[in-house]
Amino acid sequence: MAARGHSLSAVGRVLAWGVRVLGRPSGFAAPTDQDAVVILSDLRWVRPATVRLAGWAYMPGGDSLTVSAVEVLDPRGRRLARGSALPLADPDADVSPGDEAGTRADTGFTAEVDVSGLLDHPEGFRADVCVVVDDAERPFRWTGRRARSWARRPRASGALGDSLVRAVWSDERGLRLKVERAEARLEEATGMSAGVRLSVHGKGLTGLALVERNGGADRLLAAERVSRHVLVAEVERGGPVGDGDLVAAGRGGRRLAVAWSAALGAGPLPPELIVRPSGRVAISTAPALVVDSVVAGDRGILLEGDAVSVGPELGLELGSATRTLPGEVTVKGGRFEALLPYETAEWSGPRPWPADRFDVRVTERPRGRSVLVRLAPEGERMLPLCVVAPGARLRATVSASGRIVVESEPDLRTDERGPFRQRLLTQHYLASSASPRRAAYFECYYGASTTDSGRAIFDELVRRESDLDLVWGVADRSVPVAPGGRGVVMGSREWWDVLARASYLTFNAGLPPAVVRRPGQVIVQTWHGTPLKLLGADRAAVREGAPGWDDWTRRSVGRWDALLAPNPYSAEIFPRAWGYKGDIVQLGYPRNDALAGVDDDRATDVRRRLRIPDDHMVALYAPTWRDGDRVMPRLLDLEAVVRGMGDGFTLLVRGHMNIRGWESAVAGPAVRDVTTYPEINDLYRVADVAITDYSSIMFDYSVTRKPLVFFVPDLDDYRGRRRGLYFDLEETAPGPVLRETAAVVDALRELDGHRDRYARRYADWVATYNPLDDGHAAARVVDALYGGG
Repeated sequence: MAARGHSLSAVGRVLAWGVRVLGRPSGFAAPTDQDAVVILSDLRWVRPATVRLAGWAYMPGGDSLTVSAVEVLDPRGRRLARGSALPLADPDADVSPGDEAGTRADTGFTAEVDVSGLLDHPEGFRADVCVVVDDAERPFRWTGRRARSWARRPRASGALGDSLVRAVWSDERGLRLKVERAEARLEEATGMSAGVRLSVHGKGLTGLALVERNGGADRLLAAERVSRHVLVAEVERGGPVGDGDLVAAGRGGRRLAVAWSAALGAGPLPPELIVRPSGRVAISTAPALVVDSVVAGDRGILLEGDAVSVGPELGLELGSATRTLPGEVTVKGGRFEALLPYETAEWSGPRPWPADRFDVRVTERPRGRSVLVRLAPEGERMLPLCVVAPGARLRATVSASGRIVVESEPDLRTDERGPFRQRLLTQHYLASSASPRRAAYFECYYGASTTDSGRAIFDELVRRESDLDLVWGVADRSVPVAPGGRGVVMGSREWWDVLARASYLTFNAGLPPAVVRRPGQVIVQTWHGTPLKLLGADRAAVREGAPGWDDWTRRSVGRWDALLAPNPYSAEIFPRAWGYKGDIVQLGYPRNDALAGVDDDRATDVRRRLRIPDDHMVALYAPTWRDGDRVMPRLLDLEAVVRGMGDGFTLLVRGHMNIRGWESAVAGPAVRDVTTYPEINDLYRVADVAITDYSSIMFDYSVTRKPLVFFVPDLDDYRGRRRGLYFDLEETAPGPVLRETAAVVDALRELDGHRDRYARRYADWVATYNPLDDGHAAARVVDALYGGG
């Protein structure tokens, strides 16, 4: 399937700022008088002295505003330049910024403004960029903090004569244009077989140098004077400069930053040349892929450009805080081609991109040296690039620091995207009176997966050949759905319809806020684990820090018809923690059914998928998150564990769903990051031992009767301040409770001894927390709550 691609300059995550449309008879609207919303979405130079601006303008809860022009005014309010505005239709305005009150797709505008007149003003002169709205008595200032969009990285115009113009933001005065001197200008830059030839113009220049941005030594260039005001120098390809600003020496020993000439913008530049947003010039001979073309192809987004100082063997991946996706890159004849495929094989089979924000990362093989990926000016002009790909919407753009990033979001239709469309769908859902039909809806971790107890119940219904329509709510199309069921993207019109009509709604965490229980519907809450750490109302810190927490919990919990409790211990805690007064169902935990028996074929398949040699001992390290921290701190020294265990050992590392990433990289040939692996029970099957801290995996893994090791270096802080525990882990744990990495290594070496030492505790633990985990819990739950299927 070919994707549809187009470059939308007015698409982005952006900043809202407001102005009063009817104001004082003269001057600017006061920043504190903010009724209207006007949003900057794009700012770029389309000709040497012409800037194009785009945005949206509307009244919150009301109509769009007709923007007739964009003006540039001096500090006294006199007009210096003006560009007529044109309307710009943009459906993505309903997504970002979005507004529940109404559609903003028709509120866009764009204008081009010739600012060459500013060049007559002295260095440091600043002018205000303002918006003219029809029927308003005065122009209005674009104010607020910096936009989170393409406009977040505004570029300078390039030198026109001995001046350039920069776009800057001011919290007090909004968007402004600033005149800067360009006493040294790069007028020519030519790629040569040996390097780059530079021609710098300026009065009284005496020399050229490269100044390393990382604090390294300055590198003087052998500059030749070819005329009174022109110096020429060459920078050799493959030289030692990693990233150096080009500077010129002026009269009196002054150091002058070299600006690029606007005339250079018409054609391609040597790949070693870097043009910074400030308009300054830098040179880099460090390994890099310099992208000069970004287009949407049939198989994926294609990047092409020059390869600078890199070897022929490169690896490419797309990385977010929590996952990596593979890409393809080839180098030939000094050029490279890279493919960011629309489908990726993450653990099993081709799937669309998950909703996330990805960086393009390249390494040189076999050394693993990082290779910079940066944009040439002509490549930057092609961004943002929006692509409707199979199963996802992709947007390639550039970050504030100049990195290429690709943002992925679910493939919702235009009439389903954004807060306004969702408000309409919610209202339709609440107003509809559809009667339940033979359908069962499952939602796991807010659509992030299709596992846990809901999956076991689903599998049992499939095994019984139930006539129920089995539907999973998925966050995006990357979430796999097992045969026998189908996935609907959460937020879609179909999803709302399923919530309204399904006879059974099953959740393992919070419910969508708008969900109501209709006559004939049954809402089952399976929850997601036996608790060690305090839950709900038992956490005083939660209630003190969130005054609305009790109301929100009561509304959510009040919709449950049944709550599964895996054991009497949980059945005592859950009602108190959640303020739940309904039925507590104690029939075992369906999610643990797969652990009650041995499945050697499945274990063999998982080891193959994870590339674990048959003779390796396998340890699973799965800590919980730390409340308040979205980055997992470095607690267990993974390298020390692998080093201490030697050959024949593989360490699986799984992060909690609430973390964005790890404080230190999870890497090495003996370490597998399995955070995104879809089914944790597979990991339990192949692990010979589990290492955890306060996670509920301890209660699930004990169904296997395999050893447990508890690594809790922050135990005192966690139970005394951060979260709190229901019982004393040191007194009851069915394995060693340790605080040092070295002790963990010793415990892994002595598993047989620990097995014997903790045998009685382990038996008591299983009797307390796994009394009904016999492999048939899902069958009992289906009989009790789903009418037998």
